[in-house]
Amino acid sequence: MKLRGTLAPGEEVLIATRSQASALLPALWEGLGAALAFSFASTISADSSVLAWAGYFLATFFSWKCLRRVVRWGSTGFFLTNSRVVIQRGFGTSSQVSLPLAVIEGVDVRPAALRGADGAHLHLHVQGEVHVLRSVPRGHDFSHEIRGAQNRLLQRLSWSGMY
Repeated sequence: MKLRGTLAPGEEVLIATRSQASALLPALWEGLGAALAFSFASTISADSSVLAWAGYFLATFFSWKCLRRVVRWGSTGFFLTNSRVVIQRGFGTSSQVSLPLAVIEGVDVRPAALRGADGAHLHLHVQGEVHVLRSVPRGHDFSHEIRGAQNRLLQRLSWSGMY
């Protein structure tokens, strides 16, 4: 996964990650629902056209939801640089949320729904808003890295006399 857009002079990407693959389990269920609906529709099509059309509609609906979820997972990334956290969604640079480390007031780590997975949801508190990073692999480590980058930034600012 690559950060789209430009980095500031002296800025470097420390961590680049995306949601865990376990976040795709709902897409698996939607794909299974699409297959079952299509199978039902193709089996019953000779007997009742209304039920067949309903089955084809459900198959299309579940396929669309499954594809949408997979594309969203594949195009979402979380980046930690030495000066900000970037949440990248979609395919353009206009769909990025850049959170400077200096304004992140706190990070809450909440375990992901799946037991046995080491992912977590991170809630970044920034000036009265909460930005959620869902199913981050090794979420506790990512949280510690954010705090460490904040400390290094604070030290760098205090040494330069800005803080």
